[in-house]
Amino acid sequence: MAVIREHQRVQLWILILAGVFHTFDQWRRTLLPFLQWHIKPQPTFYSIGVLNSVGHFATLFGTPFAAQLIDSNGCWESALILSLITAIHAIMVSEVTDFYIFGFLQCLLAANQLPLLFDTMIGQSVADDESDKMRAQLLMQLTIPQSIAYAAGPYFAIQVIFFFTSNLSASMIGASLSFFILTALIIYFVIPRNKFTRGPQHSYLPSITAYTEMLSNQNLRWSLLFLIFVAAPYACYEQVIRVALPVHHIFEPSSFLKLVSTIFK
Repeated sequence: MAVIREHQRVQLWILILAGVFHTFDQWRRTLLPFLQWHIKPQPTFYSIGVLNSVGHFATLFGTPFAAQLIDSNGCWESALILSLITAIHAIMVSEVTDFYIFGFLQCLLAANQLPLLFDTMIGQSVADDESDKMRAQLLMQLTIPQSIAYAAGPYFAIQVIFFFTSNLSASMIGASLSFFILTALIIYFVIPRNKFTRGPQHSYLPSITAYTEMLSNQNLRWSLLFLIFVAAPYACYEQVIRVALPVHHIFEPSSFLKLVSTIFK
């Protein structure tokens, strides 16, 4: 019984950790489009799309390396490393105004792999005698803090701007530092290190052969194709909306006033 309670305690803190990250991520995504309009030379819709595409490609490219890092160093150390790089990226892009430096810093999003880490931690926190159904249920629970963060992140970002500082860079830096400090405290003092130690792998380079063998699975290929058809339109829609909203509210003060009045109702 004590072992079961310990597993449940760890799983609860992993969900809290996921909520902290997703809240910060939505906070960052809310402020980033406004910060991008401070870049020189003045970016166009197309150039902002290019910058965002570089970030998404870096995230995609970094996924196998993050997976290898988790296998080599374990979840405990990987969580600290990935969260630190993610926070550093958010702080640096909030201060940069040069277009090319901003694009280069987008490469740091290769470390934006904490959702992958949470999935792994949930899987490792489940006892060996528990069924795959239980593992699937716990993984689905990760969507709960993520859903809450979709509302909490933008809300906190707006509250900080209106009650503390109108400086977007200061808000981004505060969010980044809060995210890393909370993550480090939870990882260091709550998550048991002996449960998420180094894995059997000791190489930091992903195995191309392993991924080739995975792609030979027909079911996996169809799943990836389905994800592409679902995720690609959503990603495009999200980027267009996030870029268009700052322009609309910057050049239409009445629209900005409506946004504020809606938030504070």
